[in-house]
Amino acid sequence: MNWVHRLMWLISAITTGVQVYEAVPCHGKCGQYVWVMEPWSACAINTVDELPACGEGVQTRKIRCVKKGSDGKGDTVDDSLCDPDEMPFVAQTCFLPCADECVMSPWSQWSACSLPCSQNTVRRRLRQILRLPQSGKSCPEDNQTESCVVNSNCFTYHYNLSDWSTCLLGESAVCGLGRRTRLLDCVRSDGKVVEASFCEELGLVKTWKLDVPCVVDCPVNCLLSDWSPWSECSHTCGSQGHMMRSRGVMQHAHEEGRPCPSQLSQSKPCPITPCYKWILGAWSSCRVEILASDNSCQVLLKLGWRRWAAGGFGLGWVL
Repeated sequence: MNWVHRLMWLISAITTGVQVYEAVPCHGKCGQYVWVMEPWSACAINTVDELPACGEGVQTRKIRCVKKGSDGKGDTVDDSLCDPDEMPFVAQTCFLPCADECVMSPWSQWSACSLPCSQNTVRRRLRQILRLPQSGKSCPEDNQTESCVVNSNCFTYHYNLSDWSTCLLGESAVCGLGRRTRLLDCVRSDGKVVEASFCEELGLVKTWKLDVPCVVDCPVNCLLSDWSPWSECSHTCGSQGHMMRSRGVMQHAHEEGRPCPSQLSQSKPCPITPCYKWILGAWSSCRVEILASDNSCQVLLKLGWRRWAAGGFGLGWVL
C-alpha cells in the first residue's frame, strides 16, 4: 500500500471510528534521568592562624542530572527531571588528623542485610587503622552496626510486567501481521523501579515472553448475493396483489467493514387487472312445445331460459 492509499485509508478510518493509533508501555521521565556525582573535594579546615590545619572540616562535590545511559557524559538537564528522593549529598563532614593522632581509613560499604528483612538482623561496616597515635591517645571505633529496617536500609525486589502494547505494524501497514511488546521492570519493595541488575543478582527467574506475534484484522465489507427474480403476484386480479424479491448475505462484515443492510427483501404492487365472475339470473317461465307426434302419442318438451351476467341465455328442458 503506497502512501496515497494509506492516507486515504486513514481518513476513511477516522471518519468511521477505526482505531488508527499504536500504544506501547514506557517508563516515566523519572526513570530516564539519573544523578551523576563528581569526586569529593579535599577536606577544607577553617583555621585562624598559620599552624598546620587539622581536625574537623567539610568536603563538597558537584552533582548533576543527566539522561540514563549517557555514562555521565551526556548533557546536563534540569534537576527537576531526576528523582529528588535520590539526590546525593553535596557536602559532608571530614576529619584531618593532627600529627599525633590516629589515622583511619574511610568506612567500607555497609554489608548486605539478610533476607527477609528483620530488625533482629544487623548490617556492619568497617575501617582500618592506617597510623597509630602517639602515646596517651587512642583510635576511634573501627566497626559500626545498625539494625536492618525494611524499606529503610533493607529492601526486597521483584519483577513487574507492564501491559501489552497494541499490535505494532510495519511502517506502511494498516492491518495484517505485527508484534506486541511489554516491559519487565525490577521493583524495590518500596515501589521504586530500579536497575534490572538488582533482581538479576538475586537470581530471580524470568519466564515471561516480552515479544509475541499478533494480527490486526483487515476490514471486510458485507457481501450480498444478487436479487432473486420477482415472485408471481399474490393475487390473480385486482389492486391488492404484491410481488416479492430477496437477496442473502454471502459474507458478514468484519472489523470496521461496511455493515450489511437490515432490509434484505423488497416488494412492489402488481399491475392492476380487472376481475370477472359469472352472475346467474332467474330462470324464465317454462314453455311447452310439440317436438314430434304420431297417431298414438305426442312428445312434449318444456323449455326454460335464463340470462347470465355477460348477456347470453341458458337453455333447459324437461321431458
